[in-house]
Amino acid sequence: MRLPAPSVLDSVRDSGRRRRDQRRLERVAADPASATVADIVLLLEAEGAAPDRVASTLYRAASIGVQPAMLWEWVRAFDGLELVRLLCSESPDYLVLGALVDGITIHREFSAMLDD
Repeated sequence: MRLPAPSVLDSVRDSGRRRRDQRRLERVAADPASATVADIVLLLEAEGAAPDRVASTLYRAASIGVQPAMLWEWVRAFDGLELVRLLCSESPDYLVLGALVDGITIHREFSAMLDD
C-alpha cells in the first residue's frame, strides 16, 4: 500500500486541526467560563497576534491574576489585538487590571441596556 505524499498528509492534518480548534472556540463561546489558556492562545492567534506577543500577554495576565474567562470576554467584547497591546504595554499593573475590569463592566451594562 502506497501512502500519500507528506504534503498531502500535512494538509489533511492541518484541516483536521483547524476544524477541531474551530469547534473548541465555538464551545467556549457558548460557555466563556470554561475558557482555558489554550483557548486564549487559539483566539488571539486567530485574530492575528504573533506567538511571542501571545506568550507575553498570557504571562502578564497570569502575573496580575487575570483568569482566561475574563480575557475571553474582553476579546469578544473588544478586540484580541487590543488586548495584546494592553497587556504588553509598559503601563502599571493596576492600570492594566483597571482597564480590563472597567471595560468588561461597561460592556455588560451597555449590553443589558440594549436587551431591555
